[in-house]
Amino acid sequence: MHEVGGGVFDPAGELLFLEGVVLDYEARKRDEAESTARNAEIAAHCRTLVSETRPILSVLRELRILAINARIEAARAGQAGAGFAVVSGEVGRIANETAVRATKVAELTEELQKLLRSAA
Repeated sequence: MHEVGGGVFDPAGELLFLEGVVLDYEARKRDEAESTARNAEIAAHCRTLVSETRPILSVLRELRILAINARIEAARAGQAGAGFAVVSGEVGRIANETAVRATKVAELTEELQKLLRSAA
């Protein structure tokens, strides 16, 4: 074996080791492993976001149903329930708007998960 310009050759002249290439390869593999670990961590956080959004949407569905029931009861109460009808209408509107936004967050998070999987 002999060394020439950072390369190590066997007696037949075959390259056994090239210092810069091996070091660069090892650095790239280390960077790749770190990137994969970061992507896995981000994907885990995305899954948590999606799972945390589901109960919010469930509560909002219940809130909308309660708002509808409150409007029905306010209508039954006639003039005495007019103020309550306004409040229940607002609660329903807020629940609907929040549900739209929570659904959008879940969709964006799922899209981010897909992008991370395709980048891996």
